[in-house]
Amino acid sequence: MNDSNKMNALKKFGGWGRMVIFTGVIITIPLFVLLGAAIYGFIMDRPGAFAGILWTLIIILVFWAITWVGLWMVSDTGNQNIMQSDLVNRLNELERENERLQKLVTELSQKK
Repeated sequence: MNDSNKMNALKKFGGWGRMVIFTGVIITIPLFVLLGAAIYGFIMDRPGAFAGILWTLIIILVFWAITWVGLWMVSDTGNQNIMQSDLVNRLNELERENERLQKLVTELSQKK
């Protein structure tokens, strides 16, 4: 797979950042259901419901922190990959220009 195919796939699927956000949402949804059950238990005056609410909120915050750290790490590597691909594209362009100039020089030297 060459660089242009990789960039097209990245544009199509959204890259690692989209995956991190999707994973964070998928993890958070069941935790909100658990939080709703804990709040319902608190309303119905069940023992330990307050601890359930507290633990669920702590777990949600921890997972969100993990998601944001993952997103921060992925965005940093994404910037490095973009810079690297720009350098590769520029290098390929310079190599093509070099080949063109070499052909021109050989043509001019053969005409003399």
